Amino acid sequence: MTGLIWRIALRNVMAHRAKSIIVGIIFALGALVVVVGNALVDAMDVGMARSIQESLAGHLQVHSKDARDPLAIYGDEFAGMPDFGVMPDFAAVQATIAAVSGVTAVIPMGSQIAFSGGGNLLDRRLAALRAALRDGDAAQVADLRAHIKRIVTLLAQDIQGDPALGDAAIRDRIAAARTAASDAFWADFDAQMAAKQESLEPLEFLENEVAPLMAQSGFLPVWFLGTDLDRFAQHFDRFKIVKGRAVPPNTRGFLFNDGVYEEQVKHRVAWAFDKLSKGAAVGLRIADDATLKSHVDTMKSQAKALLFELTPAASAKVEAALRAHLKSDAALPALVDAFLDVDDDTLADRKALFYKEIAPY
Repeated sequence: MTGLIWRIALRNVMAHRAKSIIVGIIFALGALVVVVGNALVDAMDVGMARSIQESLAGHLQVHSKDARDPLAIYGDEFAGMPDFGVMPDFAAVQATIAAVSGVTAVIPMGSQIAFSGGGNLLDRRLAALRAALRDGDAAQVADLRAHIKRIVTLLAQDIQGDPALGDAAIRDRIAAARTAASDAFWADFDAQMAAKQESLEPLEFLENEVAPLMAQSGFLPVWFLGTDLDRFAQHFDRFKIVKGRAVPPNTRGFLFNDGVYEEQVKHRVAWAFDKLSKGAAVGLRIADDATLKSHVDTMKSQAKALLFELTPAASAKVEAALRAHLKSDAALPALVDAFLDVDDDTLADRKALFYKEIAPY
């Protein structure tokens, strides 16, 4: 009976050969689409699950039952900080969960938003000088003293003819900056430093009267995760150190997400050079692209900031490098202005020179 059925089926197929081939192709394509589609969906599902579980979330999140907000691992950092509650006795919670069969590890986590604002460059250098004086580091004191004098001198030169001279408070600070740039001020500074006075009046004068003239660094909001870095790195395979180095074991430290560092933390000149290079890599030209032109403008606006950040020793080295590269005997400010005014022909060489000769300082 079975043989008869097969013979009838074969006869029908041969009698309608074209139709049978078409129907067979349709069924085959349908089966192929179903199999390949299911395989792709399964692969995407597994990949997304691993990406989330092995980078941050783990397989199960446990939080306080008294939390005000529902748990949201990936939320909107600009919508306010959600309240996930606090576990006051994490050791007890860890012991209870770790006792469950199948649990490999229990990693503590907590999230919060931080706002970083480091004052301005002069504030930071003055604080470093106080620390060096306290520690008795003569070499560091000499280097910082020279750098601070350079910053104050540049600041005094930069505010010549300032339209805000009519404002009394600003006028007083400008006068203070010009006083601080004088040789007499630094002679008094050196005399007090040599006498090892407990309170250096010139240092306090710079902190209170001159430093406020400099622009403050912008605030950087960072939504960060607090955890045990050693155990986190051990159990989350997607966690990688791509730049710098890991925080030493059993030590407090901070690691930035690479994307956050590149876009928000990195020096604006380095950031602009990187953006311009990425544009050039995909065939965009500065001469024709408005976005790339804006990056050049951003870079040029940082010329004064670069001059402030260079110590006298670094300035001499950078000036020599720029003179050799630009084939010019101009002063350092003019050299920096010319160097940062890049175009399509000079981009590659100037980026290489920046990272080699300027960025280290």
